[in-house]
Amino acid sequence: MKLSVEYEIGFADAEILEYRKESNELTVFVQAWNETVLRVSFFDVVGLMDLGVGDIADLVIENSGSAFLNNVIQQVYENIPSVHPYTLYQFLNNDDNPAMEVVAAGIIVSRSE
Repeated sequence: MKLSVEYEIGFADAEILEYRKESNELTVFVQAWNETVLRVSFFDVVGLMDLGVGDIADLVIENSGSAFLNNVIQQVYENIPSVHPYTLYQFLNNDDNPAMEVVAAGIIVSRSE
């Protein structure tokens, strides 16, 4: 089941401008439909897959267990615990397919300055 990440400005009709990964932090800059640039910061990133970023329709949390999430968790833990801090976040393209997938422990969305 996918749950949309809520923010005062929606992610529909947005575009990923760029992203930067430093150590285990990832920052994605998204231009919203109203030209506002949003900063999406992921913390304790252990997996990243760029499937063709560009126009996006949503940012969602996927909590039904995906193959990508399972593969990443298997690489992080020798013995996979039943509870861990990681979540799969997906930027969806206009066809509702993942454009970028991020496995991280947390996220903060804010306006870019």
